[in-house]
This record gives sequence, C-alpha cells and structure tokens, in this order.
Amino acid sequence: MSTLPRAGDSAADPELVPVLARAAAGVPHVLDLTYLPQVDLASGEVVGVDVKLRIAHPHRGLLSPAQFWPAARAAGLTSSLARQAVRRCAREVGTPEPQGSSELRVWIALPGVLVHDPFLPAQLAELAAELAPRTLVLQFGGDGLELTPDLAARIAALRGAGATVAVDDALAWCDWLPSGPEVDAVRLSPRLVRAVTSWSSRGAYPRGAYPRGVYPRGAYPDVTPSVAGLVRLAHRHGLVVAAAGVESWDEGARLCDLGCERASGYLFSPPLTGERANGLLRGHASWVAPNGGLSSVPSPRPVPPH
Repeated sequence: MSTLPRAGDSAADPELVPVLARAAAGVPHVLDLTYLPQVDLASGEVVGVDVKLRIAHPHRGLLSPAQFWPAARAAGLTSSLARQAVRRCAREVGTPEPQGSSELRVWIALPGVLVHDPFLPAQLAELAAELAPRTLVLQFGGDGLELTPDLAARIAALRGAGATVAVDDALAWCDWLPSGPEVDAVRLSPRLVRAVTSWSSRGAYPRGAYPRGVYPRGAYPDVTPSVAGLVRLAHRHGLVVAAAGVESWDEGARLCDLGCERASGYLFSPPLTGERANGLLRGHASWVAPNGGLSSVPSPRPVPPH
C-alpha cells in the first residue's frame, strides 16, 4: 500500500512549511494565541485560561491546530513551535498570583508526540520558571499518547520540570488504567459535554428498553451515568476534571452537578487577547450570570434565571 501523502494533506504542503518555520523562529504576527477564561463551576471564580494556538497564513487566514500540527511534525518543527507558544504565554499573561480559593492555571494544548521529545523537559524547566510553580498545564492529545514502556518516565520528566500534565481526552486516559502514567488532570471533550445534555431534549430511553444500537426515531441513550462514573474515576486517581467547549447554562450546571471542577467555553467568554487575559487573571474576576459575562466582583455560584 502506498504511503505517499495525499493531495491536500497539510503534511505534504510545501507552502505551509515556510510559514511554520517563521512561527517557530518567533517572527511576529505568525503564531496567533488567544485565551479562553477557565471558570470554577462551583464558585464562579476565574481560575485560569485555555490557550488556543493558530497560525496566520498569508493566503489562507488563520489555521487551526488540526491544520498545521501534521505539517509541523513532518518538518521537524513541533518542539520549536511548542517552545514559542509557551514563551509567548509566559510573556503575555505574566506570573498570575493565586486568587480566592483556587490556584490559577494556564492550559496549553499540544500534540501528544511531544511527550517523547527528549529535550523538552529541560527546555520547559527554563520556560516554566517564568510562570508561577505548577501554573503551566501541558494538555496532550492525539498521536503519541499510546501506552508505551517509556511513557511514564517521559511524563514524570515533564512534571519534574515544573509543568502540570493533563490528558486532552478523559476517554483516552481510561485506556491507561489500571496502572498507567501519573498525570494531574483530564479533560472532558466537547463531544462528551454535548452528550450530557442532548439526550434530555431528544427523549432518553430506559436502559435495556431497546436492543443495543437500535434506537427509535428521536430517542437516544442517557450517557449521564457514564460521564458521572468517568468523573468519579478520575477523582479517585486524584485528577482534576475540566470540561471544554461549554456553550449553554444547562451544560455548565449539569457538569457542576456531576463533579466537574473547571470549564471553559463561549458560555463564559469569547476568546481574549493576551492583554485582556492578563488583566482578567490579575483582576480577581468571577462569572456572575449566563447573560452577565465576566465581572470584577467575586460572587458565589450563579443561579440560573427563571
């Protein structure tokens, strides 16, 4: 079977590699970073930010990670891009101080293959020193997180360098059990977030009421017990659970009831620039209402409007 790159594959795109090289070299206005506030679901406190990476292509506009990471990996630029992103985070959000009852975190999503980069721990130790201890959260996902004999040692080296390590998909983390590498946090993907609420509006059926995989029109299984069990399992292993892509009050409230501690998404705020994210982290902000957005006045857990 042929292993040649397919037409249109970003990893085979010679026009993209020079742009990535400029981003990896720190050329201004190529690597684009935006920040989504991360909220403590129980208190409403802003407890960190999710960093979103994009590449500003001169002809194609802003490229998402799925569009540029394969090409960066093929060109050997993955580590350089990751270092530039972490360096930018340290410069733009500074050294956030703990506020309220929670410690602030800066979450940055990176491809899982970086776990196996032998030079990354030492490089991160230098970069992480620019942030408060344990502030930097490396959120790994995708290829490279397969359970290999050296995976635990690689992750331990990253944690020893001063970073907190999270797995991008809680379901992927489950594949490591019962004795996989020790990490600090897992994420509930937007797909799981949607699943928690979508069944209630479409008509859930009782467990066992229909043959497996055979659903009547408009009826879907209630996955809430499964997600709740996943959250409890993560907590038993001492992990923080954070949700991504929360867009509605119903999603946020249900996730809080299930024990998910942190969440980010358009329910709380659109993406912010580094300057605005810096001010947010230093301003003791709190999320006060579904329609009220972020406020500088701390508040208890908001109550949904009637």
